[in-house]
This record gives sequence, structure tokens and C-alpha cells, in this order.
Amino acid sequence: MAVAERSRLGNGETASALAAKSWNEIARLVWAEALGSAGSVDIEMLRTDPQRWERVLLDLLEETEVSLSSVRRLPRPIRRQVVRDFEADFSELAAAYERLTGIDATVVPVDADDPSADGDDVMAGPAPEAPALQLSWQPGRIVAWAAGAGTDPEPTERVMDRLVATGAPESVWRPNPNVKLPAGGSAEAVVADIDDVLGWLVGLDGTLATPNSAAGAPADGHNAAGATNGLGNGIDESLHGNSQIDEAAGGADDRLIGASAMWLRSAARTAVELVAGGRTVPRLHRARKRRNRKRPDTAEFSVQWQPASMPAQRLAALIDSLPGAVTAPEPKAEPRTVTQSALVGMVDAIMTSAAKRLDVPAASPEPRSKAEMAEAFLAYLDGTRFVGSATHGSDLARRIELWSRPVTTAAQRSLVVRLDEPDDAGAWHLEVLALSPEGAMILKVPNYASL
Repeated sequence: MAVAERSRLGNGETASALAAKSWNEIARLVWAEALGSAGSVDIEMLRTDPQRWERVLLDLLEETEVSLSSVRRLPRPIRRQVVRDFEADFSELAAAYERLTGIDATVVPVDADDPSADGDDVMAGPAPEAPALQLSWQPGRIVAWAAGAGTDPEPTERVMDRLVATGAPESVWRPNPNVKLPAGGSAEAVVADIDDVLGWLVGLDGTLATPNSAAGAPADGHNAAGATNGLGNGIDESLHGNSQIDEAAGGADDRLIGASAMWLRSAARTAVELVAGGRTVPRLHRARKRRNRKRPDTAEFSVQWQPASMPAQRLAALIDSLPGAVTAPEPKAEPRTVTQSALVGMVDAIMTSAAKRLDVPAASPEPRSKAEMAEAFLAYLDGTRFVGSATHGSDLARRIELWSRPVTTAAQRSLVVRLDEPDDAGAWHLEVLALSPEGAMILKVPNYASL
């Protein structure tokens, strides 16, 4: 029947055996040839019209590529096998296209008529940066994605591989909207609550990606431009154990991390240092919700922990070293706001986690008096929300705010208390000093105080 569809034209050319067939019918023949299951008659039919064969093959390649991008967003337990199946299909179709045309379907062709395609006449741009694990901050959450300057972003599957390779817990990550990239396009991403990944972030170990090396370079607290991370806190910011992945994996380093991951690791270590030094205070936060008409004098409260104010130079160093990738989900956010948000969120995660391990007396299920609200404040230092008196709760929140303000706000002037060695009479002398506008020490209290 198929042979009967072929006829010789007057000029000796073979008439198309595909002209009368639908796209689906041709697609079945193309798939069969790609998979190696087509019979000789089917292959002869395709050869009568190589143009239609090529067009349908390109359509199938495009459809498979779109489907592959879609299935990469599936939940991880079922995603791996489905992705492998679609990758196998794409490889079979690409091989069939190369057999038909001699062109590699996985390589973007160069337009011979485009003068800019001549490498000798085009100025070389910046060296591409190998794809690496990037981390971004959203209030209370860490967003993970993988990309590098001048390279395509990686799918969710590879992002998870990189997270697991650096020791991240696998089960806490969930799908997140794509992260828009400054150069255009977007990167697939996953997200986790900071409470679930803070320990991993503090100990994050990997290889720092650099523009000039596809394999990266050991992270030493410096960015690609040679600027230090600016912490000045004495913490060892070096990464160790920079073993490369096997050559069988194509030379890709799953433990390659970007400057954004380094910055968030530095912020996490700073938060740990603040907590270890006791430089944190609790505050009582009232949720902004409409009043309950049936119970007008009630409101929802929760305890939130905040770090004490840091030295201005140290905070400025963190702000100035903030990589743009950290704010990729919210590119318009101010660096100072993002830095403070990250420190507050990390300190709160550490303190609430510690408070959950404390045995405290049970508070009233619905505190109404001043004393009950104070007891509830102490009982729920772990951040658990509770409902209580709106009047007394708001008053308590105000008084706690006044109490904590001296250590949470930057001081306009610093005082230095100096105790001199005892004199001949055995008296100790105390001086209170302040810095002048020029930075010199000046005596604040002119008279000595003897102890």
C-alpha cells in the first residue's frame, strides 16, 4: 500500500509519500525511525520527502525539550526517572536529526551571513563563570538556584544535586517560583525555611566559583575581585575539602558555590557569634489583624528575637559586600534592609530553636491581666503565637521595646570607661571618656572617682 503511494514524476523525481499524511501520522514514522523500530518501507516513505521529515523532527525535538523543562518541576521522589525518560527521548531525536541533516541538534547553528558570527572579528566578552549553587534571602527563607555569569541556569534536578553534595538536608526543600536573572531569562529554584537549614548554612563547605576557572577556586573569604568579605570578626572564612567530582561526571563540580552562598554563610556565622555573645533581646510582637467584635480586647502576640546593634564598620562591611544574587527574588530591595533582615531572621531562628528545648511553667491559655501577659511572654519565648489582652499586651510590648532600645539601636556617641592602676595610697581611679568629632579621646567626667 505504501509502495503504491510512491510514483515517479516525469522528470525522474520521486513524489512525496508524506504529502497526503497528517502531522501525527508522519510523527509516528519519525519516532519509529528515531527509535530504530521503523521498517524499510517506512524509511523509504520518509526519504521521499526529507523536508517534511526534518520539519516534523524539529517539532518533536521542541516538544520534548518543553516537556523536559516541565517535568523537572515535579516532586523529587518521582522526578528523577521521568526526567531520565525524557532526556533519553531527546537524545534519540537529536541523533535522528544528526543522521538526517548532519547537524548536531544540541548546538545552536551559526548564521554564515551574520558578520558578527566570525570569531576573529568579535571582541571577546568576559570569561563565562561556571554554574554554581546560588543562595538568595527572603524573610525567614533561603532560596536556592544554580547559574553563573554567561552560562545558562540549571534545572531543579541539578540544584538539588548541588544542595545534597554540600550537605544540605534534602527533604526540607520545596518548589519556588523561578528567579529572574538580570541578563534575562529565569532560573528554576527551590526554597526552605531558615530554621531547617541554618545549621547547614553555617557549616557550608564547597568551592568558590570564579569567572576564570570552570572548576572554581578554594574559597578564602575574598570575592572574584579580591575584596574581602568585610566581616573582620576573626572567623575562618576558608572552605576546606575542595575535592573535585569524578571525571566520569563530566568534570562538573556539584560543590561549586557562588558569592551569594558565601555571603549568606558569613551572615549566618555572624548571627551565631551574636547569639554566643549574648547580644540578643526578645521583643513582643502584636499581629496586625482586625479586632474580634465578640472579644474586642484580645489580640494575637508572638515573641521575636533581635540582635543587638553591631559596630557600624562591621555592619557596613556586610552591607557593602552584599552580592546581587542574594536579592535576586526581590532586586529592588535595599542592601541595608536585606542585611538587617537576614541577621534578624537568623538570630530569631537560633533563639526560638533553643527556647523550644527549655522546660518552662505553662502559661494561662488566654492571659488577661498584666501578670498573666508577662508570664505568657516568658512561656512563649520559642515564638509560639498566643492570644491575650490587647491592652495589657500592647503596653507590655511598648515597655519591652523601651527596655531593649539602648542595645538594638546604634548609639550616636560611644563612652569608654577606663580604670587606672592604684596610686601610692591604694586608690583606684575611674575615668569616663568620649570620642571627639575628630576621633580623639576627651574626658567626659573631669574629676577622678576614687574606689
